[in-house]
Amino acid sequence: MANPIDPISDFVLPFQLEKAPIRGRLVRLKTSVQDIVQRHQYPPLVNRLLEELVALSTALASLFKFEGVFALQINGNGPVRLMVVDMTHEGGIRACARFDEEAVLKLPLATTSVHQILGTGYLAFTIIQNTIDDRYQGIVELNGSTLSECLHHFFRQSDQLEAGIVVFSKAENIHSSDHVAAALILQRMPVTGVTFDAIEAENDAWLRSLSILGTASLVLGR
Repeated sequence: MANPIDPISDFVLPFQLEKAPIRGRLVRLKTSVQDIVQRHQYPPLVNRLLEELVALSTALASLFKFEGVFALQINGNGPVRLMVVDMTHEGGIRACARFDEEAVLKLPLATTSVHQILGTGYLAFTIIQNTIDDRYQGIVELNGSTLSECLHHFFRQSDQLEAGIVVFSKAENIHSSDHVAAALILQRMPVTGVTFDAIEAENDAWLRSLSILGTASLVLGR
């Protein structure tokens, strides 16, 4: 398992919009993903996808209160068959992938299509609590062209969380020792308006926030 998140190079920044019932998390990871990449020595395309999944897992795990392990897993029948990220409530991260190396190396490095890389399959996240003999698990088929879109689909199928997500990896498509990943997630809180106009204003604020999120780019500096 990778060391806990380094507060200097890695961070999770929670925020709340002042004029709308929307909260979010901004995640930037450098030390954590470099540790994982250097340990496994996967092909660049697999590294990029796993880095993105680690950033997404960190953002999602930070939305939940738990003492135990948060796990995000993708299974498919494509060149990459399995990706798993486990994160403890203390910030320790473990990530790995299983893949057909020959098939992966045949894909162009610029490939971003989930279905070209992972094929058909499912995405699941699990929360395992240390203090109680219970777990929460959600599973949904892979539906979307990117990891972000697959998670959007997951949340659309869930009544628990309405969210918007973007994710980036600095070492996209190239051999590089400088690996940095980031994710930005918005979560809509329960509607608080008591009048039709107030509810409409909250709906408009959420749609406007999603529109802005869709144009976002994250600066992955040193």
